[in-house]
Amino acid sequence: MRSRIEEIAKDRGVSLYRLAKDARITTAAIYKWRKHGIERAQLGVMARVADALGCKVDDLFE
Repeated sequence: MRSRIEEIAKDRGVSLYRLAKDARITTAAIYKWRKHGIERAQLGVMARVADALGCKVDDLFE
């Protein structure tokens, strides 16, 4: 499943570094999702990412 995390972060003016800090994840995880998709990402992690971006978890997936 393709990730929309980078697109949403860019639209909101949030750097991937800032997003990673706010969501308590590594920037490497975000880059991995960009390259390989987010099929294996844990729901709790996706909830923190969505919260940091001010969107719903569903919005993170295409």
